Amino acid sequence: MKRPRWRQTALALPPLQGPTLANFIIGDNAVLLHLLEQISAGAAVPRRMHLVGPAGCGKSHLLHAVGTAVLQRGGMVRKIDLEEIPAVDDACWQLSELVIIDGLDVTRLDPQRAGQLVALDAHGGGAWLSASRTHPGSCPALVPDLASRLAADSFVVQPLDEQGREHALRAYARDRGIMLSEHVWRYLLARAERSMTELTALLDRMDRASLSESRPITVPFLRTLLQSTS
Repeated sequence: MKRPRWRQTALALPPLQGPTLANFIIGDNAVLLHLLEQISAGAAVPRRMHLVGPAGCGKSHLLHAVGTAVLQRGGMVRKIDLEEIPAVDDACWQLSELVIIDGLDVTRLDPQRAGQLVALDAHGGGAWLSASRTHPGSCPALVPDLASRLAADSFVVQPLDEQGREHALRAYARDRGIMLSEHVWRYLLARAERSMTELTALLDRMDRASLSESRPITVPFLRTLLQSTS
């Protein structure tokens, strides 16, 4: 009688460390990182900062990192969901030291909610930190007046070059205990998509598949995984 072959289920373990300014690979973003460090420390900075850059360049990482840093020193942070924009008399909004709004380019607002967003900007006392993949003038969530104000306070997040992406990817793997041989690294970096979002997602898939199959991550294993998801 054949012994059944058990398949392991990979546990969804939390990452060892979330996004921080310290583990952001700076690349050509030194000036921007310095300003965000000042916001994190509560120093006087521009009231608005809007980050613009392509998918996978680290905008959401930076927003999350600054929000976490402000919370850790006791400040109040409000993350705005564009589907549920608070009123200007909302207590949490009024007391917030930092307001975070991500993805301004992916949501189209009706006139009422667009007006609420303008009112929040006009009456807010805390810092405003937002992000989009495109210039504020192209964001469907913004009326022209607010888009113009954010454009004046926009900062471009420069994507990492090839060396920077490899550095960031190796750090991501190391933080999660994913051990890869140099042969696997070379194969991965030469054949995988170059977006950091896709590369980190692939690393997570590799790790889950390796645990599930009880197999080490080798070049043949990675080749099979890439073929199955292509």
